Amino acid sequence: MNDNIRKANTYKLYTEDPTFREPWDKVRAAFVARWQTTQPGEYEVRETIFRYLGLMDKLDAFVATVIASGEIDKARFEALVKLQNEHGNDALD
Repeated sequence: MNDNIRKANTYKLYTEDPTFREPWDKVRAAFVARWQTTQPGEYEVRETIFRYLGLMDKLDAFVATVIASGEIDKARFEALVKLQNEHGNDALD
């Protein structure tokens, strides 16, 4: 099988197959559920959850791009590292 076809098929599986989407969806749902139980004054917790949700979207898109291309886009990788560094060491924990 042509490598480009294999990558395209794998990308399609990653972006559409429930086996791959479900873990991301469950983690997002857990963050949203936790946010819904925060108290009005828990600004730091809410902000952290908000950042994690945004970071998840970026990581998910990054993984999809790596699957599709077979390579790591160094600029996007550096942007993710920069984002993590801006939000402290706990942003990827």
